[in-house]
Amino acid sequence: GDSIHLCATVYPVSATNKSIRWSSCNPNIARVDAYTGCVKGVMAGMVTIQARSVDGNIVACCSVSVSQVLNYPDNLIDHEATVKSMIQLKNMRDEVTVAFMDGRINSDAKEKAYKEIDYEMDLLRADYIAVGENPFSDYAYAVLGGDKNAVIPCAFKRNLYYCEDSPFEGLDVMIVQRVMELYKVYEHDSDKKYGTWDIETHEAALNWGFFLSVTDEKKRVFDAVSYNVLFDSLNISERTYDALFFLRKFSLQHAIVQKMCESSLLLSGNTVRMEMPIDGGSRLGNRGRADLVSATTGGTYIWEVKHNSNNAISVGDNQIQRYINAAKTKSQSAFQPVSNDSKYSLPLIPGPAIFTPTAVPWFNKFLLYKSYSSLNPYKNALIVYEESDSIPNGYVFLPSPVAVEVPEPKSNYSFSLTGAYDLLTNFGNSVVQSLEIDPETGEIIVCVFVAGVMMAIVLSQFVGLLVA
Repeated sequence: GDSIHLCATVYPVSATNKSIRWSSCNPNIARVDAYTGCVKGVMAGMVTIQARSVDGNIVACCSVSVSQVLNYPDNLIDHEATVKSMIQLKNMRDEVTVAFMDGRINSDAKEKAYKEIDYEMDLLRADYIAVGENPFSDYAYAVLGGDKNAVIPCAFKRNLYYCEDSPFEGLDVMIVQRVMELYKVYEHDSDKKYGTWDIETHEAALNWGFFLSVTDEKKRVFDAVSYNVLFDSLNISERTYDALFFLRKFSLQHAIVQKMCESSLLLSGNTVRMEMPIDGGSRLGNRGRADLVSATTGGTYIWEVKHNSNNAISVGDNQIQRYINAAKTKSQSAFQPVSNDSKYSLPLIPGPAIFTPTAVPWFNKFLLYKSYSSLNPYKNALIVYEESDSIPNGYVFLPSPVAVEVPEPKSNYSFSLTGAYDLLTNFGNSVVQSLEIDPETGEIIVCVFVAGVMMAIVLSQFVGLLVA
C-alpha cells in the first residue's frame, strides 16, 4: 500500500531526449507509473523495477522489496507470534488474489479461500483479546467498538443473546466461546466454526452461574456486566497463551483420534457415525453430541474421546451417563435430526473397551490413544489420548494415518504442496480440511486429506499455493 518515487539520471547531461519509461517485472507485487517512476507496493515479495530510455534503449534496474504489514487496528497487537501468524495469513490472501488474477482459480474458489483465511484472522484476534489484560486494551475497544468511558466499561458494542431465527454472529461471539472453552464450561463442535451464538453456546453461558444478565423482558443476555465477569482478574491465570496453545492442540488431536477410531470401526465392518446429536443429552436437558456411535444388536454403542487428564475423563464420564439416561426417556427421536433409523436404535449402550492401544506420528513426537479400562461401565466408553516422546510397551505403532473415506470438501480449493513437501506430489492435490494457527510459534498447521489419508502438516513458512 505504500509508495516510493524512483529517480533515473540520463547521461550525458547534454542528451537531447531524456524521456524515461518505467515498468515492473511483476505488477502483482509492485506497480510503477510508466511516466513518473512512482512505485506502489501491492503484496509481499521482491520485484525488479526497470527504467528504459526512449532514445537509445538503455536500461537501468532497481530491486524493490515489499514487506507485509498489519494496518490499524491490528498494528496495535504486541504479541510476536500473533503478528507473525497474521502476516502469514495476509501473505496467503495475497497469493489467492494472484491465483485469481492469473486465472488459476475461479471467483467462487477465491471467495471461499478469502472466507477461510479471514476466519483464521478473526480467531487470532479473539485469542489475543482473551489473554491477560488484553480484554481492556485499546486494541479490544478499537476492534469491537465498545465504550471505554461508560459507567460499566465494555469493549463489546452490543448485547448478545440466543435468537434461533437469526443467531448473532461475529468476533464478539467468538471471544466468548473461546474464553468459556478455556474455563471448561463450553465444548465446541469440531464440525462448526466459532462465532455463532447457537443453543450450545447459550446453554454453556446459562450453566455458568449468574454469567448472563436478566432484562426487563426476562431475557438472558450477555452485556457489560457479563463482560467484566468473563474477564474477571481472578480468572487471568486461565487466560494465557499457553492455555490457548493447548486448547488448539487438543482440539486437533481430538479430531485425529476420533477419525482414526471411526476408521477402525469401519474396517471391522461396523456402522459408525461421528458427532451424533442426542436429544436431552446436555446439562440443561437440551441437545448433546456423542463423539462416536456404532449400531449393535439391541441398541447403539456410544463412545466419547477425551484428553487423558482427570478433569477431561470426569467430564466425559458424566456426558456418557447423561446421554444414556436421556435416551431412556425418548423414543427413536432421541437422535436429532432423525436419520438412518434402520441403522441406529435405542437404547444407548456404553461402548466396550475395544480399541487397541495405538501410537501414530505427531510431528516429532507420538500421539497415543486407547480405551479407558475401568470397573465403571461408563468410563469404559471413553477413548483417551495424550502426547508422548516415546511409544510405551503394549502400543501398536501405525507409521502413517490409516486410510479413511474422504468426506465432501468444505471448500472448492486445495493446496498444491511444494518445496519440503514434494514427497506428497505423487498423490496429487490435497483437499484442505482445516487451518490451525499455533499461538505459541505462529506456525500454520494444515489438516489435509491426501489420496484418502488424513495428515497434519506444519507450515513454518508459507510454501503452498491455493489452486483450483
